[in-house]
Formats: sequence, structure tokens, C-alpha cells
Amino acid sequence: MTGGHFADPAMIASYAERTRRVVPGLDVMHQLVDQILSETAPHDARILVVGAGGGLEIRHLAARHPDWSFDGVDPSRPMLDLAQERSGRC
Repeated sequence: MTGGHFADPAMIASYAERTRRVVPGLDVMHQLVDQILSETAPHDARILVVGAGGGLEIRHLAARHPDWSFDGVDPSRPMLDLAQERSGRC
């Protein structure tokens, strides 16, 4: 996908703040995913994050699991760049 609001620099810059406002329970969802993965994934897990643009999930998980590695995919190159910038891990 090219263009659209996932290529708009202003939208990308405000993505994390806006997402927290419009997705009720976002932090709780991240905690639940963390708990489920923690119970089943090995200590050196390699996690595929589909729709990784923004890096919110990767940043949350990477902070708690430094031995995990992450592969992030997203149809929006600018959003994937944001994920890499914010998380430093995909």
C-alpha cells in the first residue's frame, strides 16, 4: 500500500498518542499478549509481528524480553520505519 494516511508524516508522528486514545484497553491487550507469549515462547524466542507499523507491540515486548528477537512486517514502509525507530528491534 502506498499513499493514504499511513504515508502522511503528521499522522505517523502522532500515531502512538492517537492509537492509545482510540483503542480502549491497548495497554491491557499488550500485557495479555505478553503473558500468553511468556508462558509458551522459549527464552530466546523469535516473534513475527504482522502489522508492526508504529512499533508499539514490539517496544512493549522488547522491554520485557531482551533475549527475544522480532520480525516486523507492515504494508506501510513509513509506519515500519517508525516501528524500527521507536523500538530499535525490527
